[in-house]
Amino acid sequence: KMHRGMADMMKAMGSGKRRTSESSLAVHLGAAEQALADGEPEKARACLDRAIAEGVREADIPRMALALAETNRYLGRHKDSLAWIDRRLAQSPSPKARAVLLRARITSLRGIDTHAILDQAAKALGAAWAAHDMESYAAVLMAGAFAAYRKGDAHAAQKFTRLADPIKFVTLPSQIHAIRARMFAETVSGRAESAMAFSREALGKQLELGDYGAAANEGNNVAEHLIELGRPAEAQEQAEQAADLAARAGHRLVAKYAHVLQASAIAEQGRRDEGIALLRDAGVNHSTHALSADSAVRFAFWLVDRSNLGDAEEAASVLTVAIAPSTGKVLAGPLL
Repeated sequence: KMHRGMADMMKAMGSGKRRTSESSLAVHLGAAEQALADGEPEKARACLDRAIAEGVREADIPRMALALAETNRYLGRHKDSLAWIDRRLAQSPSPKARAVLLRARITSLRGIDTHAILDQAAKALGAAWAAHDMESYAAVLMAGAFAAYRKGDAHAAQKFTRLADPIKFVTLPSQIHAIRARMFAETVSGRAESAMAFSREALGKQLELGDYGAAANEGNNVAEHLIELGRPAEAQEQAEQAADLAARAGHRLVAKYAHVLQASAIAEQGRRDEGIALLRDAGVNHSTHALSADSAVRFAFWLVDRSNLGDAEEAASVLTVAIAPSTGKVLAGPLL
């Protein structure tokens, strides 16, 4: 009886430790998600690091994967996300967890290797479909259309939108992903008015959802469409609104590109010297290849257009530095 009593006590102690660990993990994850909502990605990352140190259970993998990918996207630390995701994928997770891990992997690749998305999208789509996870399915469709856009492949982008067309997405996030997939397909097909309409629709839903970081990014997309359509004054106003939303969300990368777009719109309005000075201040060396390359293209264009003494040499230097590490095609357009 004494042995049985000791065994029961030890079992209860072990169960208590597990409950404490599970409770602590939930607290850290919840704090990270709240920090993201409050525009504090550094705080979110610290909370996630503590959660990882506690040990992430199978049931918490989806929340952890999405929070980690989003946090590191704000901070430009995409490779950190990929390392954690790949370790969990190697542990044979459940179908539900695997679908979200592959979705988060695709999300992380958007910051460093868009070509790899096209290679891996089919596997991620298959996993999401098998797990009946339509939000992940829509997110991967959007990422695939984005990657095709970055490659300049309109046919590939339309393949992703055709997969979305027959599906009635129920949740607001999945609807936003599907709308954005169509926006990228329209953009790469050269239909700026239609693309802008989809961007505005997505922006409205993101604001409704309270996702200010995503809304800021979509605001940048609207500003780019306005520049392309020859409406720079409207573009400047839109980019300023996007910068404010990005600051509220703590999304520094989106805020930086909003400043690049503001400067471009100013230059488009005939204030070339002012625009060039602002582009120089904004800089072109950022933590994502796409952002660096696109910022450099805009800066170099206006330098060459002005052609003051030394402008051509500065333009060549800017492009060389920004394009050297890029794995994707250089295009000016929506970045995220």
